[in-house]
Formats: sequence, C-alpha cells, structure tokens
Amino acid sequence: MSYGYKTDDVKNKPVECSTGRYSFLGAKATRMDNLLEMLPELQAQIESGKLDSAITALQTRKKHLTWSRLPERVLLLRHGQSEGNINHRIYASKGDSKLELTTKGLEQAREAGQRLKAIVGKGNVFIAVSPFERALETMYGLFQGGFPRDQVRVVHHDPRIRWALIFLHCKSDHFF
Repeated sequence: MSYGYKTDDVKNKPVECSTGRYSFLGAKATRMDNLLEMLPELQAQIESGKLDSAITALQTRKKHLTWSRLPERVLLLRHGQSEGNINHRIYASKGDSKLELTTKGLEQAREAGQRLKAIVGKGNVFIAVSPFERALETMYGLFQGGFPRDQVRVVHHDPRIRWALIFLHCKSDHFF
C-alpha cells in the first residue's frame, strides 16, 4: 500500500511525504514537553493570585453561556378532556394512543391557547408533545385558540413524554 509517504517506524521517526518531513508523535511530544515545562510557572501564578481575575472571568463566562442556552420558562400542559376521561370502558375497544378529545376537551385546549398567548408574549416557542392523538389535538386546539403558531420554532414529538409523566405520577403524592 502506498499513500504518498514513506516510513520505517511511524512511532517517532520522520516521515517523508510530498509536502516535506514530519514526525507523527515527535511534534506531539515536543508540545507536551513545552506544556510540562510551563506547568510549574502556571501553578505559581495561580497560587500567587495573578490569574484570579482571569479565572473569575472564565467562570462568569461559563455561567453566562450555560444560562443563556436554557429557556426563560417551561410550561407544562396536560391534554384536554378525552374520551377515556368520560368513558373508562372505551379502552376495551380503542387503544390508549388513539383516544380523542371530547368537545369539552377541544374547548379547554382553545381556552388554554388564549391564556398561554398572553404568557408567552413575543418569545420563541419550543413544543415537546406526546404523539398520542389527544395530545396532538390539544396542541392544534391551542393554535385555534390564538396561541402564536408563527412563534413556534420546533415541534418535537416524543413518546417518552407520556412515560415520564407516569413515572412522576407514581413517585409523587402531589402531582397535578
């Protein structure tokens, strides 16, 4: 096999190539040696307090970057009234994920859309929604109620949302 270079020992000997002579690990070792030589001086500067302002600035920057990526607020909304809420026997003939909103459930979703519009203001919105029919119908009801669809940047469908809420419900006596 020929790749345009020649070597006897790739570990630390120069390699001939069309652009010149290189050492695979030789350059790394040189950089490491320089770094190791600088460590005592760097440690002395840290201990003397000469780098305190730089360290504080880096910590402040890290905190700013962390918090700037988080949302201003997280709103949780449960689906409106569904067929399963009013008729528990429906589960025998219709799968849980296929249950739809009742007329009252759709009205609840529209009302929530009006109320959430005031809360959201002009900010960007990220929606995470269960793929269950009643959850999707609730999301569409929000839009019908005036929730600002043009501010929604992402709609993420994730079945794990339902299971996370079931887990929370099982672990908490004070679940909404």
